[in-house]
Amino acid sequence: MEASVSGQIWLILFLAVAFIFAFYYLYSKKSEKAVNEKNAYLLALKYIAEGETRRAVEKLKETVRNDTNNIDAYIKLGDILRRQGLVNNAVRIHKDLTLRGNINKNDRAKIWFSLGLDYRAAGKYEKAETSFKQIIDNKEYKERIFPFLLKIYEQTDEYAKAFGLLKESPLASEGPYKHKMAVYKVLEGVQLAQKKEGKNARLLYKEALKYEPGCVYAHLYLGDSYLAEKRRDDAIEVWTRFCKKFPQKSYVLFPRLEKAWYDNGQFNKTEELYTSILNADSTNLPALLALSKILRKKGDFETAVTLVNDALKQDMDEEKLNAELAQIYWDQENYSQAAEYALKLVNRYVPESAVYSCRECGYRSEQPFIKCPKCKKLNFEI
Repeated sequence: MEASVSGQIWLILFLAVAFIFAFYYLYSKKSEKAVNEKNAYLLALKYIAEGETRRAVEKLKETVRNDTNNIDAYIKLGDILRRQGLVNNAVRIHKDLTLRGNINKNDRAKIWFSLGLDYRAAGKYEKAETSFKQIIDNKEYKERIFPFLLKIYEQTDEYAKAFGLLKESPLASEGPYKHKMAVYKVLEGVQLAQKKEGKNARLLYKEALKYEPGCVYAHLYLGDSYLAEKRRDDAIEVWTRFCKKFPQKSYVLFPRLEKAWYDNGQFNKTEELYTSILNADSTNLPALLALSKILRKKGDFETAVTLVNDALKQDMDEEKLNAELAQIYWDQENYSQAAEYALKLVNRYVPESAVYSCRECGYRSEQPFIKCPKCKKLNFEI
């Protein structure tokens, strides 16, 4: 009887020890697996930071094979594949993640953001917009998706959406963005003009001017809209008013005004406009060259030469002024003088001797130099 009890005790002890060893073995294997998974992910992050893309991809794949719940590893893997041009693979990875139900709010926002970038890279703008809009109310991502949505609307010619998005943003009151808003309104107007809705188009051009009074595009297309309805005088009035108020941008409208006045039999008005602009600002080069061109056409070469030579004394664009002088003398059939100014331009780009230039500021000299006489930077190589 005692031997039987003793045997049972030894059996129980044996089973207990075996259970402890089995538990320890399984626990150590599980711990080892967890450590390996963690190490793979940490190595992936290290390789990403170091720009070792191929190794990062290998470790990210290893991570998700061993731990399908590592959402960040999936997101990063898809992002890398997108940057490598494997856009469809990236879409598949990120899209599959959106179907999971056990993902926290922060990770879900990351997924939609990455998926939006995937679709944008694939040129699927509608799907990109839908993805970005999933997180448009997310404080962390609202500002990040803003420029991407704007680009999408620009790519797809949805200027009303672009305007609305920008108007609702805190950037709406800043100068560069007010300019963008004005341009979006103009582009909306152009779309209506193409549908022969001139009146509605003009309303949008005028609305654009509320955001940027000096928007040259708004004035340009506003005048074009009047011309399309044979209202030439109204077009001339819009363009003339702009040229007087914003002379630095007025050169954009010069060709249109010249033609409109010519068709009206009032070409002298063009000369009067350019003269008035120069009287207010003698350094307005576009107006000066436009006036010189008119003088050439009239055969008033002496006045044209005087006009350009006076400009040369004001340290204006010597290259353009010499080109104009060459043209004046050519039209006058004074070919030797025309050749002299033409050669000045040729020698600037094809000099007789070697020309050395500063890599920093562009200073040019026929003599080699180490230290630039202009910006004082060292040029270590000729």
